[in-house]
This record gives sequence, structure tokens and C-alpha cells, in this order.
Amino acid sequence: MKYAVFFVSDSTGITVETFGNSLLSQFKQLDFEKVAIPYVSSVARAQKAITKINEYVDEYHDNILVFSSLVDPEIRHVVSQCPGLFLDYFDEFLP
Repeated sequence: MKYAVFFVSDSTGITVETFGNSLLSQFKQLDFEKVAIPYVSSVARAQKAITKINEYVDEYHDNILVFSSLVDPEIRHVVSQCPGLFLDYFDEFLP
């Protein structure tokens, strides 16, 4: 089974990619297509990120994972509306 995996960040994305890849390493039997979407620092860029993620829906359907390390709650909320499973670094560890 193949999954599209997105790493969405308001900066370079190094933190969220490291975090996401460490989790994905537990599933060596699965195939992942990884896409970094860095510098999502505004609502407009968040909407562009969703547009990019939506491009993968036809091919991957429900097999979409989105790892996020977005600090701004408004931007994080916009991206959380994307298709797939949204896993946010800050929502999980700093509620």
C-alpha cells in the first residue's frame, strides 16, 4: 500500500520531517511518497498547501498523511481541513 506523506511547516520543515520520518520508520513494509511544504507562514500559503495536497487525492484517496509543525493557530486550523490524517506536532505535545 502506498501513502502520500506531507510535511507542512512555517519554517524550513526540518523538525516536522525528522519527527514524521521517525514515526514512518516503524512501518518499513509500507511505501511512502514524501512531499515537503515549507514556509507556510500565512493563510494564503496554507490554502496553497491544501491545493497541493488535494492534487494527490485522486491517486491516494484516503492514504494521505499530513505532519504539521505550524505555530500559528489560524494557519494550523486552515491546513487541518485538508484531506487525510492531520498529525500536528504542537497539538499533540503542547495543547
